[in-house]
Parts: sequence; C-alpha cells; structure tokens
Amino acid sequence: MGTRSFTTLHDFLVALTTTPEGHVFLLLGNAIGALLSIALLSMTFVSFPLLLDRDVDFVTAMITSVRKGDRRPRQGDRGQPGGEAALTPRLGPFCRGNLKFMGEIM
Repeated sequence: MGTRSFTTLHDFLVALTTTPEGHVFLLLGNAIGALLSIALLSMTFVSFPLLLDRDVDFVTAMITSVRKGDRRPRQGDRGQPGGEAALTPRLGPFCRGNLKFMGEIM
C-alpha cells in the first residue's frame, strides 16, 4: 500500500481487497495482531487474578503468568465455566456506545 493516499473509504477497501499489496497488508496485519494477542494473553492469564488476590508487584505477577502458561498451556482453554455467558450481556452497552461514538466521528 506504500505511501499512497485514499480519498474515500471505498477506494481504500477496493485497494485492500483487490490488489496483491492489500492482501499482504491484511495477512501481515492479522499475523502481527495474533502475536501481540498471544503475548498479552500469556502475560495476563494469571497475573490479573494474582494481583487481585495477593500482595505482589505486577512484574512478579506477569512472570508467574508466563511461567504458568508455559507449564500448562491447555489449562487456559477451559476458562471459567459460564464466564463468557456472564460477560457477554455486560459488553452490550459498551459496544453500542462505541458504535454511536464512531458514527458521530465519521
């Protein structure tokens, strides 16, 4: 995509979906985003509950979280039973507020 500028969103989406540079941009963006998400998950998997439960500093909590994830990577797949079901309705107002705000900006 380089230093090319786009005048409309439609032009950008066309360039993103129909050109080889756009496809590379999408693939690299998704790969980098996935790596960042995995790194963030590995640092917060245990550290947030540990910070709430015990009196430890955040560096110790992050190191403990990464070590715990290295030893038992499949344990985090189970998660809290029903956690998603309890969290999803609470995210509704947040998502609606973001959509409204983004609509006002655009």
